[in-house]
Amino acid sequence: MIDTKRPDKKRNSWVVVAVLLVLLLILYVASIGPAAWLANHNLINPHLAYAFYLPVRFIHDNCEPIRVLLDWYVGFWSKSAPLGC
Repeated sequence: MIDTKRPDKKRNSWVVVAVLLVLLLILYVASIGPAAWLANHNLINPHLAYAFYLPVRFIHDNCEPIRVLLDWYVGFWSKSAPLGC
């Protein structure tokens, strides 16, 4: 008899999971700009936004190239809400 199970199917599912995790991470970081705008306009609690983005703040505070990029990006969304404050 021929084995009908496809070993590639399991490997493909892990690739899909990995791609989805990377996309979620990118969306998480990219959402900091709109969140800063919302917090600046009192549409969300600024303290909640600060706590939610604490991992991004840690990277921001400890990596100069990332700091420059994130400050520009957050500034693009909200001029009066820099990430460093």
